[in-house]
Amino acid sequence: MKLYTKEEDEFLKKNYLKLSRAECAEKLNRTTGSIKSVLKRLGLKNTKKQTINKQIHYNRKSTGEFTVDETLFIDKINENTSYLLGVLWADGYLSKRNTKQGNHHYRIVLSLKEEDALYIKPILETTGKWSVNKRDLQYSFHSANTILCKFLDENDYTRKSGDSAEKILSKIPTNLHKFFFLGYLDGDGCVFIKGKNMCITFTSVYSQDWKFLEKLCNKLNCKYYIRRVIRKTRDSRYSDFKINGYKNSFLFGRYIYNKTHLGFPRKKEKFNQIKSYIGNVIKINSNKRKLLDEIFLECIN
Repeated sequence: MKLYTKEEDEFLKKNYLKLSRAECAEKLNRTTGSIKSVLKRLGLKNTKKQTINKQIHYNRKSTGEFTVDETLFIDKINENTSYLLGVLWADGYLSKRNTKQGNHHYRIVLSLKEEDALYIKPILETTGKWSVNKRDLQYSFHSANTILCKFLDENDYTRKSGDSAEKILSKIPTNLHKFFFLGYLDGDGCVFIKGKNMCITFTSVYSQDWKFLEKLCNKLNCKYYIRRVIRKTRDSRYSDFKINGYKNSFLFGRYIYNKTHLGFPRKKEKFNQIKSYIGNVIKINSNKRKLLDEIFLECIN
């Protein structure tokens, strides 16, 4: 390695706090490895906070990974981003890799089958540019936006399997909660209808904390039940949250689908069949329909 001059040493002393190693290497026409060695020789070390701030600055300036607007998920949440937070709670994966210096390298990944990915893609694009990988019929969207990932980490997205979503819901305006639940249904839920049997079911790990769904259903006057299943023959354990019957399914579905263009078409169509069943098959009388409308209005006010 060519020895560093006094001028280069002085440059590092003045700039190591605000520039990344890669930026210092570019300015001095050196390798990042040699910059690391010289910083160690000079006893120049960043605090954890300084390292994170430089990582954010470098990513935004050089790599383009911060083309996703994190403010839309944090303090400017709208219908689309509330919905996406629900989808990410169901099908997203937040990786958090610790470095030797005690910092974190983050990445949020959303993997979906082709049909669902093609629906989600334009919604994701309203928040900026996500990197996309395609393999066979599976799409993977990902971003290394440090600010967004850190926000998701603080709201339990690294430990969401088994945890309640109450923390992230507390960050979303109440009038936008229904879009989160719609996204969660599209990710981990199922709308089932076969003859007179109708239900909406969410499935998760055996130890899932369902408080966030229990609170919503209690508010909507939807009856539900929770199963925790152990199948020894298949060596599997899971739990599900089931909203059973046409009336309960209707009240829940009407809450999340009311006045919105969002939602996977195949699941929305199933809910439309439930509405048709109520309106046309059993020919519900005007008093019962009025009662359902009153119940629904009480729930959303």
